[in-house]
Amino acid sequence: YPDSVGKPLNEAEIPLSSDASAIIADIQRGRNEVIEQHGMFIAYSPIEVGNSNQPWSVIFTVPVDVATASARTNTLILILIGSVFTFIGLILLFFAAKGIARPIEGITKHADSIAAGELGEEITIERKDEIGMLANSFRRMLEGLQGKALAADGIAAGNLSVHIPVASDHDMLGQSMITMRDTLAMMSSTITDLSQKAAAGDLSTRGDQTAYQGAYREIIQGINETLDAVIHPIHGAMELAEVYAGGNYTQSFDSSISVSGDFASFRDALNKIGAQTAVSFRSVKKQIESVAGSIEETTASIEEVSAGSAKLAQSSNQVSSLADTSLSGVHQILRAMDD
Repeated sequence: YPDSVGKPLNEAEIPLSSDASAIIADIQRGRNEVIEQHGMFIAYSPIEVGNSNQPWSVIFTVPVDVATASARTNTLILILIGSVFTFIGLILLFFAAKGIARPIEGITKHADSIAAGELGEEITIERKDEIGMLANSFRRMLEGLQGKALAADGIAAGNLSVHIPVASDHDMLGQSMITMRDTLAMMSSTITDLSQKAAAGDLSTRGDQTAYQGAYREIIQGINETLDAVIHPIHGAMELAEVYAGGNYTQSFDSSISVSGDFASFRDALNKIGAQTAVSFRSVKKQIESVAGSIEETTASIEEVSAGSAKLAQSSNQVSSLADTSLSGVHQILRAMDD
């Protein structure tokens, strides 16, 4: 602005003329700094002129656009370079994420299959990073579950000596399956022993139900109660048979022994045998008594005839002797039946 040289600041035709009073006040205070105002950078630099006490200052003004042009250019270049590297990084990250996500999706699929009970599909992921370690852990878990599934099939088929794989002392499923197998084996042994002894006629042996828990205890307890329900009627029948063997057919099955079903029919049959046998013996006794009375009458008639004839008397004596012998035998039979 050459036309403004030598003019007062407020009269000069320069951009700072409108703020002349404020600028002069800043010079008088000795302001020394750079400010941004009206789209320009304004730099105050105080100077001394001779020995004058009058404050002087050099003021530099630069448009902001001019001062920051290079910086904006560099910023744009840096933004462009950063965008390119960011784009390349995103592409690399995409492929890296796909490389990580694909095996994880495969492992997730296997995990869903295992959760659904499907244990036949093998895990084929082979890597040497953390994903490979995860796949190996799932593979070991799958192998353990497959072994336990095969063991469960063996137990279901009745093989109580099947091997059950246990991953560690903390394998709750494996330890529980071993306990189940051993409990079933012990219960099978108990039932087999009871059945063999019952088949051999020993109905007094019972299973130790205190060695079991829950439903297993109820099974052994049920077998014991079944044996009790069988042995009591049998003992009652044996006692009644001993009484019948002694000739006493007036007794009947012990009413204090509770029976039902086929045992009730068995009890009624025994009672019927005793009652019918007693009736038959009474009928035989009456018939023998009737025969004895006829023999006595015959003996009396023979004695009357023998008085008239010696020969006949001799014959009659012989007949009478035989009759007495027969009568004596009849009386002995009657006494035995009375006893």
